[in-house]
Amino acid sequence: MTQRGHRFFLWIAPVAMLAAALVGRDALAQQAPPVRHLDDTSVGMWLYNPGGGSETDSGYQFVASLYVFGSGLTSQDAIRIDWIQGGHVLSSHRCVLSVSDDDDTSGSISECRSDGDLIHAVGNVQADIVFLDGQTDAATPLRSLTFAVGRYYEWLGMDDAGHPRHIERNQIMGDDLLASAYVYQRPRVDDRTSGTLDLFFWAALRNETLLPTGDTVFRCGVDGGTMTPIEIQGVRDTIDMNVDDRQFTSAAPDGPTHYSWRRIQLLTRLRWGTSNGQDTETWPVTGDRPGAWVCQVRISGQTVREFHFTVGADGAIAPHAEESGANPLSVYPGTHMIDVRFPDPEGFDFSFHPDLVRRTGFYGRPWTSPAALATLPAAVGLSQPAARTGAGARGSSRTPPARAPRHP
Repeated sequence: MTQRGHRFFLWIAPVAMLAAALVGRDALAQQAPPVRHLDDTSVGMWLYNPGGGSETDSGYQFVASLYVFGSGLTSQDAIRIDWIQGGHVLSSHRCVLSVSDDDDTSGSISECRSDGDLIHAVGNVQADIVFLDGQTDAATPLRSLTFAVGRYYEWLGMDDAGHPRHIERNQIMGDDLLASAYVYQRPRVDDRTSGTLDLFFWAALRNETLLPTGDTVFRCGVDGGTMTPIEIQGVRDTIDMNVDDRQFTSAAPDGPTHYSWRRIQLLTRLRWGTSNGQDTETWPVTGDRPGAWVCQVRISGQTVREFHFTVGADGAIAPHAEESGANPLSVYPGTHMIDVRFPDPEGFDFSFHPDLVRRTGFYGRPWTSPAALATLPAAVGLSQPAARTGAGARGSSRTPPARAPRHP
């Protein structure tokens, strides 16, 4: 090679390397960002009332728990929740995701509570959930929740003129959550061919008791066959939207009226998958009886909830129709919505409004396949106290609210 040719090579090589680097950078920049999903079934939203001893101490903070899944999640990623009414953002709060060091496919927030000034908005409210990428600062809307905030009151005593004094309390009314039932098929471990199956459903409970111990029965049947009892191992609530109302009407109140919408997790010995020679007498496995399953929760001989789902030949629960289509329900892998029936809401729920149950689920998501909810029992009860009258009256009776439109 001549000296001139050698110099040309020395000059062109760095240029080629730089060009390649720029092309690589541009290609990387053009790659689609990781897709992140909100697990719609995991979302819990409730209100915290700090309160005080004065009528001016009313107001609330919102609290949320949720689960995000996808890829490339880090502990720098966060969720922002915007509390909106009438198109105005009333409060906004950011919470960092909890992400495992050895698993970047999921992250959670157990309790994201707003701070700053207390919120006073009642009626129809919207909460926008936005994903904040810790690497790029990109903000990606995940879901808009819609719900109704109710008014409740706590009696503080009488004023100097002999009039009752009350402080307002607030809570999300969960009437439209009652059909939001689902199952989670926990991953199979070791060499097992079956895994734990957890069932979740909502109830409007009259008191602090979830399901009475020793008086609750869980049983299942397949394809219209005999209903077989399955042992309950535990019951717990994963979300509790509760508030007490204690008003002075014509006399001092004896005690509070309790309002509580709770997401109940039912732990039974029913497993999903195939048995593979396991003890199916005490640990029944879905794969041994594929078909159309019906399971019931019964209290004192009365069925209070009935669940319908389909099991395939491999023992896996089939996806629900709500999980497909133009606006699919977003669910974490292994999770599936199931249909629910309400044989006796009057004997179990303090409040049941069929028009709200039929309209939306999972905090304001309109149903796309509502056929299972076509026939529902009559309305029962109120989800907030009847309107107060006289001095300082600000309450209202429960009427089905017109839901705020969801963001696309």
